[in-house]
Parts: sequence; structure tokens; C-alpha cells
Amino acid sequence: MRSEHERLAPIDILRHEHALVERVIAAMERETRTARERGRVNGAAVRQMIDFAQGFTDGCHHLKEERLLFARLRQRDASTEAPTRALEHEHESGRSFVRSLVEHLPAAQAEDARASRTVIDALTAYAELLRGHIAKEDAVLFPMAERLLEESDAEFLTHEFEQVEREETGAGVHEKYEALAHEISGEAFGEAESHAHAGDDRHPSDLAR
Repeated sequence: MRSEHERLAPIDILRHEHALVERVIAAMERETRTARERGRVNGAAVRQMIDFAQGFTDGCHHLKEERLLFARLRQRDASTEAPTRALEHEHESGRSFVRSLVEHLPAAQAEDARASRTVIDALTAYAELLRGHIAKEDAVLFPMAERLLEESDAEFLTHEFEQVEREETGAGVHEKYEALAHEISGEAFGEAESHAHAGDDRHPSDLAR
């Protein structure tokens, strides 16, 4: 097994993607605060957030985790079954919030008060879910993966991640959403990342809490 202090390339890829998602989460949080004050949502901003959620958070990042990382961890250690299933359940909860946004945003943009409240509540809940979800993965799942996975697993995951981006998300799509994350967050693309991610030795069952 690899040293706990060594970094697996595929785990670093997922950490970088978390940093992009966190930029958009911060924008969601700002939008919901502002929307509650003014009583209506910024439809254009929320549409960008929906696009990012569907195309990147779910269509790229969660796809890599569910189909590849989680499956590989289960092969290596049966104790990862429950926590990774719990994380998959959170992914599905997030999809439900996004579906609600898609359904109610048109009416909210037409200044339907009830639809606006539904959009604000769904966006608030989705941002809160993602923050907690990322915290669990950064603090528990990723350090656990670095302890359990072998060099061959890292090579396999790196290759498969690249294949997902080539064949499923499409060439240039990752770059598109990276730029969109910076645009949504109001920050210049290419700005140096300031996020620091540290792991700990909590038990995998902590992920299910």
C-alpha cells in the first residue's frame, strides 16, 4: 500500500474538482441570502448554477466517484461499502434538489412568489448538502482512499477519469465548467487556489453520519 502521506493523482483530481464546486456553493449561498432580501431570484445566475450542477458536479465529478472510485474502494475493502453507499445517497438527494430548481425556476422568473420561495429553499438546501458532503469526502473518504488504494488502482482510475472526460463529458467540457465556476463565483479564471484540504483518521463509518 502507499504511504498515507503520498498523494494519488486521481484523488488530487477529485480534490481540485471539489475546490471548483466550493466556488459555486459560495455563489449559491450569496444568491439565496440576496434573494430572500429582495423576494425574487436572479434567474440568469441560478440557470448558470443549474448548468454547472448538471454538467460538472453530477455529470463529471459524481460520475467519476460513483462508477470508478467508490467501486474500486469496495473491491479493496468491504468496510467501504456502507459509507460509499451513504455518499451515493447524498448524490441522489442533490439531484432531487436540482430537479426542483429546473421545475420551478421558470415560474420564479415570472415573479411567482411561491415558486421563488421553492427555488430559494431548494438552492439553500442543495448548497448545504454539498458543503457537508465535500467535508466528509475531503476529511474521511479521500485519506482513506489514499491508504487503501495501490499504485495499480491509481493508474487505473487516472486512465478511466480521462476516458470519462473524453467519451462522456466531451473534449473541452471540463475546461468550460472550470471557467464557469470562476465566472459564477465572480473571480478571474486562473486565480491561484487558496483551498487547503487536510485529512484525518476517522473511521469510514463516520461518512454515514
